[in-house]
Amino acid sequence: MTHKKNFFIKAITALLAVAPIVSFSNCGKDEDKKEPYIPVKPVVQKSVHDVYVSLSYDNGPGSLNHAGYYHDGNLITLSGQADNADTYANSIYVDGYDVYVAGMESDDFGSTAVYWKNGEVNYLPQGSVASGIVVKNGNVYICGHEATMSGDVACCWINNKRYLLDNGTRTAGISVDEAGHVYIVGYYMDRTTYVCSMRYWTDSETGEISRYGINSKGSCEGRAVCLDYSHMKNGHPFICLAGMQSSASGITNKQWVERRETALATASGNEVTSMSACNGKLYTCGNDVKTAKYWVTTIGSAGEGLGLTAKALTDGTSQWKATGISVVEDDVYVVGYESKRTTTPKVWKNGELFFSLDGNVRMTPNAISVVTRQEIVDPSDTTMMKSTAPVIE
Repeated sequence: MTHKKNFFIKAITALLAVAPIVSFSNCGKDEDKKEPYIPVKPVVQKSVHDVYVSLSYDNGPGSLNHAGYYHDGNLITLSGQADNADTYANSIYVDGYDVYVAGMESDDFGSTAVYWKNGEVNYLPQGSVASGIVVKNGNVYICGHEATMSGDVACCWINNKRYLLDNGTRTAGISVDEAGHVYIVGYYMDRTTYVCSMRYWTDSETGEISRYGINSKGSCEGRAVCLDYSHMKNGHPFICLAGMQSSASGITNKQWVERRETALATASGNEVTSMSACNGKLYTCGNDVKTAKYWVTTIGSAGEGLGLTAKALTDGTSQWKATGISVVEDDVYVVGYESKRTTTPKVWKNGELFFSLDGNVRMTPNAISVVTRQEIVDPSDTTMMKSTAPVIE
């Protein structure tokens, strides 16, 4: 018994002597295996604005006219199926990364309404000119007209299906709300007196596309339409329109919100071309005599234009015209050109020159589309931040 007892005591003593060594040895090995603490630097995104301009250009007198658009310093040519046909771009809409341009192809036999998606041409049935284009929820909405022997016929196309609007009329622009309701602006012209009557069409009230008029004291042409989502009426956004009213005293650039009229400028040679609404404000561009300009109003609860201000983009020494406007996150982008086409077309941002449409051809810009992109800054796969290991309590 004594012999066995001494054996167990010696064994326990030996284990106790080895245990600390094993414990410290294992701890040392775990520490050697641990990687240094390297927290991943968070991905940072910033909002950037991507600018697209639809335009028509030529290489000089006697050359063919080409449709195209300008993006990121590059001029992209849009061609039809006929090599000897002139093509014109009138409107542009960017949906994601898909670029849609509406316009026309013209040859000795007449003109055909077309639109391009990412450079591929599509011909519209029974149309001469496509003047506006919008894409919503994968559906393509286009306004335009057909030229006939008895006069123009305004129409629109939804996914290439044609809808008649009115005889004797032309369209100038189109908007579409989130529910797919269309809003189209244009005018009727009396072929005897050449007096114009402003009109707009929408299916938001009846479900069918119906015609509505704007009362004016003289000839009036509708030129632009947009929607104001900061105000709603009967479940629909406010309808904003722009046009020109002619009288003996000159031409008045005007805007209407829910048929409430605001005069912008009065002079001979005025023209209004495009409009955009953002965060309860309405922006309308064109020219005031020789000056490219845009006007800003705050939209009142009944559609009244409050606090009218004007921003001149050129100095008035030569004839300039602003042809397109797009407002994104309260930044105002305007494109324009000199009517004599002796200078390079320009894009302004918030009233200051943003960039010029450089090229070795004569360009006439017609519309602008600005979309918001999210740009990644300091991506985590290339930039990490080393620090000391955190204290674990």
